[in-house]
Amino acid sequence: MPSLEVVKQHPRYARQIVTSSDEEVKAAITKRSKDMDRFVSSSGGLVSTSADLVKFMRLHFLGGKIKDKKLIAEDVLARLYKLAPGAREYGLGFKRMAEGVVGHGGASGTIATVDLKNDQVVVILTQAGSMNARPLIGGEYKLAMEILAQKNKK
Repeated sequence: MPSLEVVKQHPRYARQIVTSSDEEVKAAITKRSKDMDRFVSSSGGLVSTSADLVKFMRLHFLGGKIKDKKLIAEDVLARLYKLAPGAREYGLGFKRMAEGVVGHGGASGTIATVDLKNDQVVVILTQAGSMNARPLIGGEYKLAMEILAQKNKK
């Protein structure tokens, strides 16, 4: 679970805890951690920054290597992008958006994508929440592809 400072700034939780004391927030975090002990859902608590997502997506372009340190084997990365049996566009968690372009979107209209050939990353984050993001869903893929196309023209 994220720290108290992060939770207090996170749009999903900030509205709910604005009138709570730090002790009440800590108790709620502890309870949620215990409740999630059996099953971890990234949509229920994944917290990141755009800079961290860019680093993560670039790791894919770099073949799982940062400087001289191999973090993820290339064959493992290849399996993430390989079309899963019965799936139309997805490998293991990554949507094949175009030739050499993979990414993954979220329920609130967010997306992180990487052009594996041209070392270009697009990260689009929203604070819409899943119900308010309905008009954004699907559009984030189109926008990410348009941004990549513009970058490739330069």
